Amino acid sequence: MFKVLRKKRVAIPVAVFAVLAISGIAYAFWTTTGEGTAKGSTGTSTAMTITQDGTVTAMTPGSTAQPVNYTINNTASTPQYITTVTIAKASVTYIGAAGAGTGTTAADHPAGAVAVVCTTGDFAVVQPDPVGLDLPVGPTAFTRILATTYQNKLSGTVAMINSASNQDDCKNTTLNLTITAA
Repeated sequence: MFKVLRKKRVAIPVAVFAVLAISGIAYAFWTTTGEGTAKGSTGTSTAMTITQDGTVTAMTPGSTAQPVNYTINNTASTPQYITTVTIAKASVTYIGAAGAGTGTTAADHPAGAVAVVCTTGDFAVVQPDPVGLDLPVGPTAFTRILATTYQNKLSGTVAMINSASNQDDCKNTTLNLTITAA
Protein backbone atom coordinates (compact mmCIF):
# COMPACT_ATOMS: atom_id res chain seq x y z
CA MET A 1 0.00 0.00 0.00
CA PHE A 2 2.88 2.31 0.68
CA LYS A 3 4.12 1.74 -2.86
CA VAL A 4 0.77 2.73 -4.42
CA LEU A 5 0.64 5.92 -2.40
CA ARG A 6 4.14 6.87 -3.55
CA LYS A 7 3.14 6.46 -7.22
CA LYS A 8 0.18 8.76 -6.66
CA ARG A 9 2.41 11.34 -4.98
CA VAL A 10 4.73 11.34 -7.97
CA ALA A 11 1.94 11.25 -10.57
CA ILE A 12 0.05 14.25 -9.20
CA PRO A 13 3.02 16.69 -9.29
CA VAL A 14 3.96 15.42 -12.77
CA ALA A 15 0.39 15.98 -13.99
CA VAL A 16 0.27 19.47 -12.44
CA PHE A 17 3.63 20.32 -14.03
CA ALA A 18 2.44 19.07 -17.43
CA VAL A 19 -0.77 21.16 -17.25
CA LEU A 20 1.17 24.26 -16.24
CA ALA A 21 3.76 23.72 -18.97
CA ILE A 22 1.10 23.33 -21.67
CA SER A 23 -0.88 26.35 -20.44
CA GLY A 24 2.34 28.39 -20.32
CA ILE A 25 3.09 27.51 -23.93
CA ALA A 26 -0.48 28.37 -24.92
CA TYR A 27 -0.31 31.63 -22.98
CA ALA A 28 2.95 32.57 -24.66
CA PHE A 29 1.52 31.68 -28.06
CA TRP A 30 -1.68 33.71 -27.65
CA THR A 31 -0.16 36.80 -26.09
CA THR A 32 2.63 37.42 -28.51
CA THR A 33 3.01 40.96 -29.88
CA GLY A 34 4.71 42.58 -32.84
CA GLU A 35 4.62 45.63 -35.05
CA GLY A 36 5.21 46.68 -38.63
CA THR A 37 4.55 49.47 -41.07
CA ALA A 38 2.39 49.88 -44.14
CA LYS A 39 1.75 52.59 -46.72
CA GLY A 40 -1.16 53.68 -48.84
CA SER A 41 -1.36 56.51 -51.32
CA THR A 42 -4.24 58.64 -52.49
CA GLY A 43 -5.02 60.22 -55.79
CA THR A 44 -5.37 63.94 -56.33
CA SER A 45 -8.35 65.97 -57.36
CA THR A 46 -8.41 67.34 -60.87
CA ALA A 47 -10.07 70.61 -61.79
CA MET A 48 -13.29 70.20 -63.72
CA THR A 49 -14.49 72.53 -66.44
CA ILE A 50 -18.02 73.90 -66.50
CA THR A 51 -19.63 75.31 -69.62
CA GLN A 52 -23.06 76.82 -70.11
CA ASP A 53 -25.26 74.90 -72.54
CA GLY A 54 -27.43 77.16 -74.68
CA THR A 55 -28.09 80.81 -73.99
CA VAL A 56 -30.44 82.85 -71.88
CA THR A 57 -31.95 85.54 -74.09
CA ALA A 58 -34.64 88.23 -74.22
CA MET A 59 -35.01 88.70 -70.48
CA THR A 60 -37.43 91.50 -69.65
CA PRO A 61 -38.65 92.83 -66.30
CA GLY A 62 -40.92 90.25 -64.68
CA SER A 63 -40.56 87.66 -67.45
CA THR A 64 -40.47 83.92 -66.79
CA ALA A 65 -37.25 82.52 -65.37
CA GLN A 66 -35.04 80.77 -67.91
CA PRO A 67 -32.87 77.72 -67.29
CA VAL A 68 -29.12 78.01 -66.89
CA ASN A 69 -28.15 74.60 -68.26
CA TYR A 70 -24.53 73.52 -67.99
CA THR A 71 -22.16 70.63 -68.48
CA ILE A 72 -19.46 69.64 -66.00
CA ASN A 73 -16.52 67.90 -67.66
CA ASN A 74 -14.60 65.62 -65.29
CA THR A 75 -11.14 65.37 -66.85
CA ALA A 76 -9.79 63.07 -64.12
CA SER A 77 -9.25 59.36 -64.71
CA THR A 78 -11.71 58.45 -61.93
CA PRO A 79 -15.09 59.75 -60.75
CA GLN A 80 -14.96 62.88 -58.57
CA TYR A 81 -17.41 63.91 -55.85
CA ILE A 82 -19.33 67.16 -56.25
CA THR A 83 -21.37 68.54 -53.35
CA THR A 84 -22.86 71.68 -54.85
CA VAL A 85 -22.97 73.83 -57.94
CA THR A 86 -23.38 77.57 -57.43
CA ILE A 87 -24.45 80.17 -59.99
CA ALA A 88 -23.30 83.68 -59.09
CA LYS A 89 -24.14 87.01 -60.73
CA ALA A 90 -20.78 88.55 -61.65
CA SER A 91 -21.60 91.75 -63.54
CA VAL A 92 -23.82 93.41 -66.11
CA THR A 93 -22.15 94.72 -69.26
CA TYR A 94 -23.40 96.58 -72.31
CA ILE A 95 -23.70 94.62 -75.54
CA GLY A 96 -23.30 97.65 -77.80
CA ALA A 97 -22.12 101.22 -77.48
CA ALA A 98 -24.43 104.16 -76.81
CA GLY A 99 -23.95 107.71 -77.98
CA ALA A 100 -20.36 108.29 -79.05
CA GLY A 101 -19.36 105.17 -77.12
CA THR A 102 -16.64 106.98 -75.26
CA GLY A 103 -18.26 108.07 -72.01
CA THR A 104 -19.10 106.54 -68.68
CA THR A 105 -22.82 107.30 -68.50
CA ALA A 106 -25.83 105.23 -69.47
CA ALA A 107 -26.30 107.50 -72.52
CA ASP A 108 -22.69 107.37 -73.69
CA HIS A 109 -20.80 104.15 -73.03
CA PRO A 110 -18.57 101.77 -75.00
CA ALA A 111 -19.57 98.20 -75.83
CA GLY A 112 -18.49 95.75 -73.13
CA ALA A 113 -18.42 98.39 -70.41
CA VAL A 114 -19.95 97.63 -67.04
CA ALA A 115 -23.52 98.93 -66.93
CA VAL A 116 -23.98 102.18 -65.03
CA VAL A 117 -27.53 101.96 -63.65
CA CYS A 118 -28.45 98.32 -64.36
CA THR A 119 -26.86 96.03 -61.77
CA THR A 120 -26.83 92.37 -60.82
CA GLY A 121 -29.55 93.33 -58.33
CA ASP A 122 -31.94 93.63 -61.29
CA PHE A 123 -31.72 89.86 -61.78
CA ALA A 124 -32.66 86.85 -59.66
CA VAL A 125 -30.93 83.48 -59.69
CA VAL A 126 -32.41 80.24 -58.39
CA GLN A 127 -29.59 77.89 -57.44
CA PRO A 128 -29.30 74.36 -58.89
CA ASP A 129 -30.24 71.31 -56.85
CA PRO A 130 -27.49 70.10 -54.50
CA VAL A 131 -25.49 67.45 -56.35
CA GLY A 132 -23.92 65.22 -53.70
CA LEU A 133 -22.74 62.65 -56.24
CA ASP A 134 -19.65 61.15 -57.81
CA LEU A 135 -19.52 62.52 -61.34
CA PRO A 136 -18.30 60.00 -63.89
CA VAL A 137 -15.30 60.65 -66.09
CA GLY A 138 -16.19 62.89 -69.04
CA PRO A 139 -19.02 65.38 -69.59
CA THR A 140 -22.18 65.36 -67.47
CA ALA A 141 -25.12 67.61 -68.44
CA PHE A 142 -27.45 69.33 -65.98
CA THR A 143 -30.73 70.77 -67.29
CA ARG A 144 -34.17 71.82 -66.00
CA ILE A 145 -35.79 68.80 -67.66
CA LEU A 146 -35.89 65.72 -65.41
CA ALA A 147 -35.73 63.32 -68.36
CA THR A 148 -32.43 64.74 -69.61
CA THR A 149 -30.57 65.82 -66.48
CA TYR A 150 -28.06 63.74 -64.54
CA GLN A 151 -29.53 61.77 -61.60
CA ASN A 152 -32.60 64.10 -61.48
CA LYS A 153 -30.45 67.04 -60.32
CA LEU A 154 -31.91 70.19 -61.88
CA SER A 155 -29.90 73.16 -63.09
CA GLY A 156 -30.63 76.70 -61.87
CA THR A 157 -32.61 79.54 -63.40
CA VAL A 158 -32.21 83.27 -63.96
CA ALA A 159 -34.81 86.00 -64.44
CA MET A 160 -34.97 89.76 -64.60
CA ILE A 161 -36.96 91.15 -61.71
CA ASN A 162 -39.58 93.87 -62.20
CA SER A 163 -38.53 96.65 -59.87
CA ALA A 164 -40.34 99.91 -59.18
CA SER A 165 -37.46 101.92 -60.67
CA ASN A 166 -36.72 102.62 -64.32
CA GLN A 167 -34.81 99.67 -65.78
CA ASP A 168 -34.14 101.11 -69.24
CA ASP A 169 -30.39 100.87 -68.61
CA CYS A 170 -30.80 97.07 -68.60
CA LYS A 171 -31.76 97.07 -72.29
CA ASN A 172 -29.10 95.52 -74.53
CA THR A 173 -27.01 94.23 -71.66
CA THR A 174 -25.47 90.90 -70.75
CA LEU A 175 -25.71 89.42 -67.28
CA ASN A 176 -22.40 87.66 -66.69
CA LEU A 177 -22.65 84.55 -64.53
CA THR A 178 -20.06 82.31 -62.93
CA ILE A 179 -20.80 78.64 -62.34
CA THR A 180 -18.74 76.95 -59.64
CA ALA A 181 -18.70 73.32 -58.53
CA ALA A 182 -17.40 72.28 -55.13
